[in-house]
Amino acid sequence: MALTPGESRYLTTSRGAALYIGAILGPGLLLLPGLAAAEAGPASILAWLALLGLSGLFAAVFAALGRHVPSAGGVMGYVTAGLGPRAGRATGWMFLAGWWAAPRSSASSAPATSPT
Repeated sequence: MALTPGESRYLTTSRGAALYIGAILGPGLLLLPGLAAAEAGPASILAWLALLGLSGLFAAVFAALGRHVPSAGGVMGYVTAGLGPRAGRATGWMFLAGWWAAPRSSASSAPATSPT
């Protein structure tokens, strides 16, 4: 895809926010409200508000890190800049393991439903 004269190849704040919001709202908006309401009832609204607050804090932290450590390494790059390459590599491997294990653990813990 060719860039128009005014476009840049960099991840801007608005593009990053759009990616973050899409990643959070995509699966969460479709599945989690029903599951939370079934388990917690009216308290699920409080849980959603707490999650919204924590997500906002995480977004602010990653925005600040992105401003101060302008690299394409993500979390691994931030850890490498702050704690050194050994900690950065360990973080990268842990993220890779989590990426691999998370779908498998959530799929195996899903409740089995039978049509009635």
